[in-house]
Amino acid sequence: MNTPTMIQAHIVRRNQDGDWLFLCLRRAPSESIYPNLWQPVTGRVDEGETAVQTAFREIHEETGIQPQELWVLPYVGSFFSVVRNAVVLVPCFGAVLTEDDCDNAGDLVQLSEEHSEYQWLGLEQTLAMLVLPSHREATIVFHSAILNALDSAPFARVTLAIL
Repeated sequence: MNTPTMIQAHIVRRNQDGDWLFLCLRRAPSESIYPNLWQPVTGRVDEGETAVQTAFREIHEETGIQPQELWVLPYVGSFFSVVRNAVVLVPCFGAVLTEDDCDNAGDLVQLSEEHSEYQWLGLEQTLAMLVLPSHREATIVFHSAILNALDSAPFARVTLAIL
């Protein structure tokens, strides 16, 4: 079995009109890989850590947000790593923030030094902002398979409490 070495996590909240807003993070200009690139939360799986544990940890480290549950998206991103000379599989997750989480959405996000800014954007704006195909594709899957069917989506959810 191929053990994932990276994860991708998407964070959404509703605006006042009930539309979904996606959190987009801009990588800091000082980052050696993909400086200034807009992206969802991404991160490396640490030794002894599961992909789910990594997703919860990376969301908190990169944004200050601590979701209580994550959707396991029915999508796995991939890319070729020249450094590793390997295809890397990237499990994708989604966090739906509640009204309680979002009372003060502007103050909710506390960026790590890995990112220089963030924006909450609608679906079309998010897709235009993200340049890596796996980031765009996972956004579409999250929106169509999960967010459009929140009450009936047959996909896995994991809670922070079970970790």
